[in-house]
Amino acid sequence: MESAYRVGGNIHRYPDDLCDEGDPVRSGGLLYPGARVQKSGRTTLTTEGVVNAVDLIVWGCGLASHEIAIMGIGEANFALKGDSGALVMLKEEGKALRAAGLLHGINQKGDLALATLL
Repeated sequence: MESAYRVGGNIHRYPDDLCDEGDPVRSGGLLYPGARVQKSGRTTLTTEGVVNAVDLIVWGCGLASHEIAIMGIGEANFALKGDSGALVMLKEEGKALRAAGLLHGINQKGDLALATLL
């Protein structure tokens, strides 16, 4: 069973068992290769993944940024089109979720998501 709500012109759908508020994110975390992460996106809802790499990208204009590459677990994609803007949270055993990055894109195959550190 799914519920839906409207925010501005967007309609968000989610399974009823995900509707509880859960625990708030209270602190930030650092992403590193092998770290387990979680996000809640418009298209794929709540998914988990693993940080594959942390790269320094130097763009054509000379500016640089750190980009985080995240893969889904198993056959599942971590993100798809429409999930951009989702908060990427560090998920460590026995600890509360910690805000760590912002999802901003996927590769052409859709098996790798890109996030920027907070």
